[in-house]
Amino acid sequence: MSQASSVSLHAMGLLRPGIPFTWGQAPAPTRMAHPSGSVISAVQARLRFDQLAGFDRIEDFEDHLQKALASGACVFFDGEKPLLLSGRPIADFAQGLHIEIRSTAHAPETFHVLGPGMDASFALGDGTFLAGESNRRRIDLIRYWYGHAKPHLIRIWHATRSPRGPMGPPGWS
Repeated sequence: MSQASSVSLHAMGLLRPGIPFTWGQAPAPTRMAHPSGSVISAVQARLRFDQLAGFDRIEDFEDHLQKALASGACVFFDGEKPLLLSGRPIADFAQGLHIEIRSTAHAPETFHVLGPGMDASFALGDGTFLAGESNRRRIDLIRYWYGHAKPHLIRIWHATRSPRGPMGPPGWS
């Protein structure tokens, strides 16, 4: 592998010190049956998106996102279509992840993911990364996670906000 390739892979968060990397053909992704009858990847099954609808506290979403980030799953976006890959779980992933949803009169609503080594903000409407500090792997996985969590997270946000009513343009939530 050339030095340039090694630097690029490190910069993208795909290589970790002490873990050997070799080029070669990856095994075919494992697929399994979902209770609905559809076929999903083992990685997606490990992320347990089916649990999101039952959450009724923001802390439940924080715990779920923290487990997703520690799961070793990687997401690459090819245009609008995400590619979900399996990696090694991160055994020593830092605890203490927080999600904050913010709304101001002059800016679009955002959600922020805060924790050790992470302070990133995303658009509440579509999950676009706006600004902050984190590695690309985490940012992409948060965007993918939010695609599944959005309706449930917004439901909890509306239920716990002041009685002024839902924010945003009609029909966006």
